[in-house]
Amino acid sequence: MSEANGTCERCGKKVKQEVWLVLDQRSWTYTDRDVPDEFSQGAFLFGPDCAQFELAEDRREWAKWEAKQ
Repeated sequence: MSEANGTCERCGKKVKQEVWLVLDQRSWTYTDRDVPDEFSQGAFLFGPDCAQFELAEDRREWAKWEAKQ
């Protein structure tokens, strides 16, 4: 887990409603999906708005990967 000290990983503001996302090194995006330990860089704290931004980025990256398959 991140040593976020209650602040959002993305914007640095104090988090009132916690959302924890895992950094997946396969796509270098933050996700709420299960990530195998060998690909996880740990969990990081986000506020809900920043988490939604990060999850949208994760979905875009995985859609690109799936389109290549």
